[in-house]
Amino acid sequence: MTASFAIKGVKEVTNRLKAHEIGLDGRLNKASKKLGVLLEKRAKQKAPVDTGRLRSSITYSVNRIKESSYTVQVGSNVKYAGYVEFGTEEKAPRLAPVGSEWSSKHDLGNAEVIWVTGRAQPFLSPAVKESLDQAKKLWREAVRMR
Repeated sequence: MTASFAIKGVKEVTNRLKAHEIGLDGRLNKASKKLGVLLEKRAKQKAPVDTGRLRSSITYSVNRIKESSYTVQVGSNVKYAGYVEFGTEEKAPRLAPVGSEWSSKHDLGNAEVIWVTGRAQPFLSPAVKESLDQAKKLWREAVRMR
C-alpha cells in the first residue's frame, strides 16, 4: 500500500518569505532607531542636571551587526557619567574627571579632576528598564509578516 500527497502553493509561500526577508532588514533598522530615540529621551529626562553637560551628551547609536541584526546603544561620552550612574562608595572616595566647566561653576578653578563620594543617580539603567516593553513591541511589529 502506498500513499501520495501533493503540496500546493509552495512557490507562493517561498516568494512571500523572500519578500518578507527583503523588507525585514529595513524594518528592524527603523525600529532600532525609534528605540534609540526613546532611550535617549528617557535617559535625558532622568539625568541629574548641574551644568547640563551630562544631559546634553547623552546620545544613541544603531549598529548593524549583520543582515537583520542590530544593536542599540545609548550613553554618554562624559568621563564622569559612570560615577553618576553607579555612584561611589562613601568610604572610598575616587578621583572623578569633571571638566573645567563644572569646576568653574563650583569655584574650583579649572580643575579637571576632583575627589568625589556620593550616592548613585542612575539615569541610563532606569531608561532601559522602562523601555523594555516598548522595545519588544517595536521589534515584534518589525518582524511581523505583512
